[in-house]
Amino acid sequence: MKLKIIILLTSAVASQAAVVTTNPGAAAGAHSNFWNATMAAGDSTSFSGDFSSWAWHDTDLGSNVGWRHTADWFELTLTTDALITFELNRVTDGPNSANAESLFPSFTLYRGISDISDLNDGDAVNEDRHIFNNIADTQIHPDAIVLEYIGHVDNTTESSASQSFTLTAGSYTFAMGGNTASQVGLTALPTDYSATISAAAIPEPSSLVLIAISSIGLLRRRR
Repeated sequence: MKLKIIILLTSAVASQAAVVTTNPGAAAGAHSNFWNATMAAGDSTSFSGDFSSWAWHDTDLGSNVGWRHTADWFELTLTTDALITFELNRVTDGPNSANAESLFPSFTLYRGISDISDLNDGDAVNEDRHIFNNIADTQIHPDAIVLEYIGHVDNTTESSASQSFTLTAGSYTFAMGGNTASQVGLTALPTDYSATISAAAIPEPSSLVLIAISSIGLLRRRR
């Protein structure tokens, strides 16, 4: 008896680097230091910056509260459905290297991008908010759209944080910051980070069927 092995080969999407730009000043990104990129399946990109050591969660403010103005924000526009992998890493040789051990990077993913272009518009009643909710829907300005919570990584022990999300084409926002326990009377430290984002193709249903069929017929008796 001989065994015939059927191997299914699938085509890969060629990887191409997406362009990420930083925009100083208050703008649609909800923060004075934010990043944005437009990506499709097969794209990847990276950027680096700094945020405070407890920007993602300030324990003195209570549960699930981060500082909007000391966090960094990444706006992602997806033109295709994709499996997004987002990773934050501690940088130990940057301008704030003396504070590196204080960084435990954490992040939250929301659906939507803020539609407020001028956060400091002089409107004392509807001024921008200084804090955000890191594990639920949040709003960075009373007049802005609500950013819909999707998921988060709450990291208090590691030098990096990573998670993958299956997303449909659309607009998304990542809030990024440190997660060191805050201390009364002390100021949060500036810490350096790097971020990488990759977008992988999601298998089509027909491809999944072919994979299932090939698995069933992987071993076939040959007369």
